[in-house]
Amino acid sequence: MRNQFKLADRSLFADYGFTKTLTIDSTTTNWKIKDKNIEYIIDTKKGYLQNIIVAGNLVMKSPLVACFWRPGTDNDFGASSQKKLLFWKNIMDSAVLRSVKISGGNIIISHAVLNGDAVLVTEFAIGADQFVKIKYSLKKLKGDYPMLMRFGMQMNINSQYNKLNWYGRGPWENYQDRKTSTLINSYTANAAELWHPYIRPQETAHFVDVRRASFLNVANKGIEIQQWDAPFEFNSYPFTDDDLYAGETKKQAHGLELEPGDFINLHIDKIQMGVGGITSWGALPLEKYRLPYQDYEFSFLIQVKN
Repeated sequence: MRNQFKLADRSLFADYGFTKTLTIDSTTTNWKIKDKNIEYIIDTKKGYLQNIIVAGNLVMKSPLVACFWRPGTDNDFGASSQKKLLFWKNIMDSAVLRSVKISGGNIIISHAVLNGDAVLVTEFAIGADQFVKIKYSLKKLKGDYPMLMRFGMQMNINSQYNKLNWYGRGPWENYQDRKTSTLINSYTANAAELWHPYIRPQETAHFVDVRRASFLNVANKGIEIQQWDAPFEFNSYPFTDDDLYAGETKKQAHGLELEPGDFINLHIDKIQMGVGGITSWGALPLEKYRLPYQDYEFSFLIQVKN
């Protein structure tokens, strides 16, 4: 039997050198923030980090967007969560951009969500050594809504960045209520091959208690996601979330029939709800593994590896 124990918490980095002065090229649709040979593109019409460009190469294939939903697991179907929590799937489609501004050198973007019942704020701070810190928060104002399936962000990155190394739990997929068989260590894999070909496509390739995760190309260039004040969770697979979604009535699809896309779907989460399994015919995950509608805050770093 192998055991691990936690060392005392400590600061992983001494100084990020976050700038107070940004160099911005502004157009009617976006801001370009330049840092040496890196450009960060902010879509000012929708309020998203649209892309990171490194020496002319696009890292992202879709913007970094808030995400509160996951493709249903078999246990989710047993508890009818694929219907009850479908509410969260397309929340950002109806989000209303309230403001995009600069304060103290940080870019702060605010969206109204849930018909104004909550506010979503995303803050970007550009640091030295090709860092960007992202602080992302949900502020509940009013309303009574179902629990979230996850609290995090999602983007697609270019498929060339498939050399994955992470320091966290592994080597197989794990969840907050399914992790005792996994150890915290440094693991290496192909980011497009972590998913499990379940008989029916569903949520897969999730990892918890992660301190860092790098996605590099053959030249060892790309990005690294790093924890800020607490470990994070991530998913990585070459499919859209809709590819893994069995619908409300469990359509008959097969995992091995999925066609990988020319991208890596990357979820960066503060937390995802548990997968449950006490029974598979109605039981939700234990209450401590659920995510009630309430205030949440999540910070992480993206460092460009160039």
